[in-house]
Amino acid sequence: MSSHRLLILGAVLTFLLLADLHSAQANPGFARRFGFSCVMCHSAFPKLNSFGEAFGRNGYQLPGQDVRNITEGFGDPKLYLEKNVSLGFRVDSALRYTNDTDVHTDFQAPLLAKIFASGYLQKDITFYFYFLFEEGGEVTGIEDAFFYFNNMIGNQDLDLMLGQFQVVDVVYPREQRLTYQDIVAYDTEIGKSEFSLTYQRGAQLTYGKGPFDLAAGIVNGNGLAQSNAQDNFDNNSFKDPFGRIGLEIINGITTGWYGFYGMDRELNAKIDNRFYREGPDLRIQVIPKIDIRSQWLFGRDDNPDFTTPGKRVTINSGFAEVTYLYSQDWVGVLLYNWYDARG
Repeated sequence: MSSHRLLILGAVLTFLLLADLHSAQANPGFARRFGFSCVMCHSAFPKLNSFGEAFGRNGYQLPGQDVRNITEGFGDPKLYLEKNVSLGFRVDSALRYTNDTDVHTDFQAPLLAKIFASGYLQKDITFYFYFLFEEGGEVTGIEDAFFYFNNMIGNQDLDLMLGQFQVVDVVYPREQRLTYQDIVAYDTEIGKSEFSLTYQRGAQLTYGKGPFDLAAGIVNGNGLAQSNAQDNFDNNSFKDPFGRIGLEIINGITTGWYGFYGMDRELNAKIDNRFYREGPDLRIQVIPKIDIRSQWLFGRDDNPDFTTPGKRVTINSGFAEVTYLYSQDWVGVLLYNWYDARG
């Protein structure tokens, strides 16, 4: 790979009108199941408020909830069938203007469409998935699809997620962003490598105690790749570890350190690319209606083009986001991305 520099700087200021947030905008499956408004969990769809974040960490269960109250009884204590199927749909549309492409204005309606569902296998065991059947005019397929085991040891806040999920959700839930622009530090792939800090297949443990939040997991590391001729999704036997240590400094200010180490392989040439990403994150919620989130990620790919000899690429990236909840109908978002890859 020839020497190059990739620099992506983006700033987006977006004001969104969220019409009738009370009845139509959030996950209707949860609203119907528990009989409360969507604003119980969402400050501005799809962004969650503090209750919604706690609800997700509790395995999509209300505190003290007994799932038998919302299931049919058939005389089998191990069988949990919900009385109603929990389904939801989401459709996003946009009117886009940009001055750095040949086409400056574009109607993107729909931009994406997805169907999602969740349910309970028994108390503290939940499943969640969604199917993205329209994104940019193409069928993407299943993205989130996992089992969630809540409070595995007594009342200890020790949870296990098993399946397909985003490995940066412990820092920033990317699917809940309000902006058209993505988080570039997460979804950018380098060279021919299939790695990105988005959806992966594997397992993740999380634990909370006092001001500390801990997360650790292992994943395949090559995203949502299709299975190969040997029916393997991964292209190598090494499983990629990742984790985060989080600390609540004071009420409303949290920080942490995230790290991911992995290996990617080109199967035909049997050439490996080892890589890592790590860096600090910060969230500030001390001013009413304002949420500030940021992360700096640096790292390296040893041979992302799978050549001999290999060419190393170093990465310096991150984002900063400010959300202002003006009212239940209006929200302002400022997102700044940077990404610098040099080799």
